[in-house]
Amino acid sequence: MPSKIPRNEIGIVIRLFFYCLMTGASYTLSKTAADSLFLSRIGSDSLPAAFLFAGVTTAILATLWLTLFKRFKIEKFLGTTCLVTSALFLTAWWMLPSFHHSFKFLSIVYIMAEVKGCLYAISVVSAMNEMMGSNSSRKSWAIVLLGFPISSILIGVLVGIESVAWGASTWLLVAGIIDFLAGISTIGISKHALPSTSTRQDFSEQIAQATLPLANYAIKTNFANWFSILVAAKVIVLTIIAFKWRVSVSAFFEANEGNMATFFGYFYAVSGIATLFIQYSVTGRLLSKKRVTATILVLPSALLFLNLLFIVSMGVTFLFVVSTISKSMDIWRRSTDSTAVHLLYTNIERKRRRGLIGRNHALVKPIAEIAASIVLLPAMLALENGILILATLIWLYATLKLIGVVVIIRKKKNKLHQTA
Repeated sequence: MPSKIPRNEIGIVIRLFFYCLMTGASYTLSKTAADSLFLSRIGSDSLPAAFLFAGVTTAILATLWLTLFKRFKIEKFLGTTCLVTSALFLTAWWMLPSFHHSFKFLSIVYIMAEVKGCLYAISVVSAMNEMMGSNSSRKSWAIVLLGFPISSILIGVLVGIESVAWGASTWLLVAGIIDFLAGISTIGISKHALPSTSTRQDFSEQIAQATLPLANYAIKTNFANWFSILVAAKVIVLTIIAFKWRVSVSAFFEANEGNMATFFGYFYAVSGIATLFIQYSVTGRLLSKKRVTATILVLPSALLFLNLLFIVSMGVTFLFVVSTISKSMDIWRRSTDSTAVHLLYTNIERKRRRGLIGRNHALVKPIAEIAASIVLLPAMLALENGILILATLIWLYATLKLIGVVVIIRKKKNKLHQTA
């Protein structure tokens, strides 16, 4: 696959690949440490509160970060984000011995890992859209995103092997060091960005003006709105599944810190291997211009079937198996679905693209996480499965609506090409 990358894209692909690799490794480590520490020392009963605090904090910090992001070049944003999270992880590691069983402190550590994931998503999507754009090869996009599964494999195996000797707190130290290196690696990355193919008005803006009012309405209103609905429903579904999975892991391993860290490590490693295989052998072929939209139907459809199984209650082992299979759908999400969704942003005119990315990741996503966290509170827990299925149906419907808008835009593009 690397040999098929256009020569002018090799530089930016390499730089973004290693950025994705290192930040993905840091995120996996911080998430493993946060989950293991919180579940073993605080317990799964307090997990809904941690989810809620994480959603509120992420919404506030991501919005603030996005405001600052608009004032700086993408290169500075990438580097600063990594250096700040590095400092936070190193500080948490240093202070942990003094607050080893503190609910407040371990909640902060948990929140830090969640914020890291949010900022990681904003950074990667923004960097790929602004430094590569819609004119780059689809294979280039797929290779950049290989960084995350490869990091999951390496980190997962390391955690699985070394968790016997190293405590979960050690992974916070390693996460901080890797994030520092990731921040340093972004220096000069913008020099490799692909130049704009034209200094004229953005092509999607030409489409909007040439085909008013339908395409203009689709680009400015329907597309953005259904995109945000899709993101919100998707986040609610994945948040509830993540909660069920963590609770089931804690119950299955009887809240043993070492055993849970080992399981998380090997789970992420196996998931990374599967993601890498699919991304290398399947994703590039599926994400042709005619198949980008079809691939985003797979995940909500599969999860709708799996989520129906949660209605059946057959004990700890059954919940562990079903929730782990549902969580394993992250393999498809990371290998193919996320890439396809990221590519859909290229249907938005350049001036509005960053705004929509920011809105979805810094506003819609955290608010959806807050909503899901409220559902997980003890008073609402009885409605958990019903809301999970309803959110999955909304996600599937929003996907179908979004595909319809994209088809309209593509038809208008083809007509514009033919008349040009």
